Amino acid sequence: MNDNKIKEAWKKVEPDQEADERMRKAILRKNNAAKLKKPFFFSSALSLSLILIIAFSFLNDNSTDFPSSQEEIIKEEIQELEFNLKKSDSSIKVSYVDEVMGTETEASLVYLSEGELLAERSNGVQIAAFRGTIKAIHNLEVNFSYQTDYLAVVEVEIIEDYRTYLKPGTVITVMAPGHILDGGGSNTVMDTAGHLQVGAETIMMPVRYDETAIYSVGEQTLYLQEIAEYGLGDGIRWLFVETSEGLVFAEFAYPSFEQVETLEDVAEIIGDY
Repeated sequence: MNDNKIKEAWKKVEPDQEADERMRKAILRKNNAAKLKKPFFFSSALSLSLILIIAFSFLNDNSTDFPSSQEEIIKEEIQELEFNLKKSDSSIKVSYVDEVMGTETEASLVYLSEGELLAERSNGVQIAAFRGTIKAIHNLEVNFSYQTDYLAVVEVEIIEDYRTYLKPGTVITVMAPGHILDGGGSNTVMDTAGHLQVGAETIMMPVRYDETAIYSVGEQTLYLQEIAEYGLGDGIRWLFVETSEGLVFAEFAYPSFEQVETLEDVAEIIGDY
């Protein structure tokens, strides 16, 4: 009788083929440490307006890592954000999702030199620069009438602001184009941002949203300011992430950063601009 109970209990915890595949992918992703050393080649060009008007709709794989008990406790403490869409079209719905769904798309990166990426202004728009700690990551979906888009809103606690007035300890929200998965995302436009995790330190260079920052689908308009205070132009070039494997950033976009190994090194270079 006891033997039968043990066998039945084991069947309940034994991973099926799908779970086994998810674990395999998670292990492979952990082993593929993560500096972006080569440029990406894409099929078409996007305008620099991607800084303000972000196209979302990307595919992430559904594999997940298995968090430590400490990570689980952190996640339980994270409070969901509330979105009160006043200016945006009332038919647009913003909600949380646990699993990514959608169609993978290739998005071009408009070429920008290292100097342009590090400049305080781009196309007349001021670019912020700050160091902070990731406090929470919120994966969201935005439902339009005929389209569903995916994005992440990251809460960042400021450690040091290099260009504006943000005080240490201030918590701000930053939008990233696509979902962020435990252990790293897989989107072409999320190769750096995909390494953001709660507790990690990062240097970001986003734009601060104002009333002109919009995203339109047909006749429906979403005011990005109602989703987050700041937004990354893409998830590759506008941030640097400190991980257990070292500093992750788009090395192809910063050719002079060959000796850069820490966020302190990055901050020193940003200070020269």
